[in-house]
Amino acid sequence: VIRSPIDGMVISRSVDVGQTVAASLQAPTLFTIAENLVKMQINTSIDEGDIGKVQPGQQANFTVSSYPGEVFTGRVTQVRNEPKTEQNVVTYDAIIAVDNPDLKLKPGMTATVSIIIDKREDVKTVLNAALNFKPESADARKGPAKAGVTRRAVSTAQGGNSNRVGAAGLEDSPRPPGEAAGASARTASTANRRNVWILSDGAGPQAVTVEVGITDGTRTEIKGDALQEGQEVIVGLSESQKDRPTGGRPPSFGRFF
Repeated sequence: VIRSPIDGMVISRSVDVGQTVAASLQAPTLFTIAENLVKMQINTSIDEGDIGKVQPGQQANFTVSSYPGEVFTGRVTQVRNEPKTEQNVVTYDAIIAVDNPDLKLKPGMTATVSIIIDKREDVKTVLNAALNFKPESADARKGPAKAGVTRRAVSTAQGGNSNRVGAAGLEDSPRPPGEAAGASARTASTANRRNVWILSDGAGPQAVTVEVGITDGTRTEIKGDALQEGQEVIVGLSESQKDRPTGGRPPSFGRFF
């Protein structure tokens, strides 16, 4: 009689009734048993560029295709040091502990994971498109010729604005070729300053320098009082109706959430 060393649920069976089980140097797998499906874990792969930001104790949100629209939560419990390389991409495994009281989650499910590495409560935010916008006209104060502007208001993130591992960051201005790495020390105080453009009555687009904080890839935290909540900022250009070609397609500036 072969007895299971633990109590649990049988996940898979590798033998049939009456089959001979031969002992060898390596014990054969007869059954795969899950001891406790109420407590589960996710083995997730983190890119080497982001692994330095991941620490045990951080909150992780994830979704599974079986329950679209439902977000599950867990905690990072371990970050493993063994690298894995696939197609020249280096990743590291992180273990996320998950509570599964209603047994919705099943062994072997594929999850899409976001790990929260920083968080802000009640901060002003703008769309990243506003930080990346630059007027096409050489003289910005005169405004783009024969074009309208698309504006969005500065908003306050009541629920907190989170920066996730792997989220797209802001587009940095290119450095001149050959610039020494030590030059970054001289510009440390202005590294987080960007220009946001507002539309003043009768004056065309006006640049406002703001200090930025964390980003979730869609919206970015704005520090200080350079912008006020509800103030409109320019996120892109739109063709005027009379100058738009017949049957033409209006320009797209990304999705807004």
